[in-house]
Amino acid sequence: MQIEDGLTGRTARITKNGQLETSCEVITSELFNSGNGNSYIVGNGVITMSGNEESVLYLKNMSQTDTLHIHSVMLSTDSSNYPYVSMYINKDYISGGEMVYPINLNSSFGDDSLTMCYFGDSLTCGSSLTNMLSCYVDAGMSNLDFGGSVILSYNDSLTFTVNGTSNEHISIYIRFYY
Repeated sequence: MQIEDGLTGRTARITKNGQLETSCEVITSELFNSGNGNSYIVGNGVITMSGNEESVLYLKNMSQTDTLHIHSVMLSTDSSNYPYVSMYINKDYISGGEMVYPINLNSSFGDDSLTMCYFGDSLTCGSSLTNMLSCYVDAGMSNLDFGGSVILSYNDSLTFTVNGTSNEHISIYIRFYY
């Protein structure tokens, strides 16, 4: 048995020993979804830290049909005092912050995203028992690659908090796809 794509010839076949032999190109889920207009980036711009733990970015999946996959989180700071960043699952949004809209990584599809996002140093979120990640961030830029393994279903949310030296700065950007 063999499978042909009609363009380049055989792309898969079963050998006489029962093994599957393939010829294909593998792409990541994010690249596939970007091509279909379902990959986004959202960030909090530059936040001036207060010296206390504060919520700086809130993201909630509002799609009743699609799960949201976190591909990666980029952290950037000018602080050499190692700000402490935490990521919480399912904190409740209470008030404040500025509503921001995710940007589609495929500009031909526009920016429609069923994701609610707020950022800012006036953002207030409730408590959560699920601290998914906490880390210190060195001056410069760090990238946390989850490869889509952090998944938010309908009404699930992520909240990022930061505790750093007063008057120093931090930025957080999230790449995600449906």
